[in-house]
Amino acid sequence: MEISNLIFMARVTTSSLISNIAGSMSGTTFQQSNAGLVMRKKPLSINPNSLPQNFQKTNLIKIQQQWIAFSNSERQAWQSFASFAKVTQKNNVNRFISGQQLFIQINSYRLMKGISMLQYPVFSPYSLDPIIMKWSVSPTHAYFIADRTIDEAAEFLLLYMSTPLSKGIMHTKTSYKNINLGSLLSSTRYDAKAGYYSAYGVDTYTITRINYKWLLVDLITGLTSGWYYGIDWLPAAA
Repeated sequence: MEISNLIFMARVTTSSLISNIAGSMSGTTFQQSNAGLVMRKKPLSINPNSLPQNFQKTNLIKIQQQWIAFSNSERQAWQSFASFAKVTQKNNVNRFISGQQLFIQINSYRLMKGISMLQYPVFSPYSLDPIIMKWSVSPTHAYFIADRTIDEAAEFLLLYMSTPLSKGIMHTKTSYKNINLGSLLSSTRYDAKAGYYSAYGVDTYTITRINYKWLLVDLITGLTSGWYYGIDWLPAAA
């Protein structure tokens, strides 16, 4: 689920000593709006050049090089698969992505998970069961737990989590990064603690609130479930 875009802020009254103020200080930003001068909480700063981001850029180059190396018949096979799969565009559900776009999408997800690229499309419909996830966070772990068994011979799961949010912020329009979940600890559980620290340099136990989304991917065809969304208040909010 998602909640509406809402940021807690306060209106600032100026005086003869201070007629205007702008910029940020101690996690608070001052700016002009239609309502006048306001102050709002600023999101915590993040590392924009993390290892997961650099890894993703490298993967995209590999995928593009493979597409260039394909023969015309191989590219046409992917275009036929795109017509078969009918994956809609992100911003226009009335249009479908092309064979090249589908090839990039499928293999981006596979390489994120450390799985080799899918060179040739498999013409089979998506048939995985839905999956719901929940959190269990402590000083030693950040378990991401599924409501059913995850069969890694047939599927894999990708988790994206938001930037660390200051306590006063309540909005979902924030950036997400892929979190390296590593291997399953059991048939239903991952530990995202190390992956989140690698992406943001922040301990999950010190964060007040997290926006997150996850995607289930068919290992055979590369087709996906579509995004699931979640919002959780973590222990630091208590």
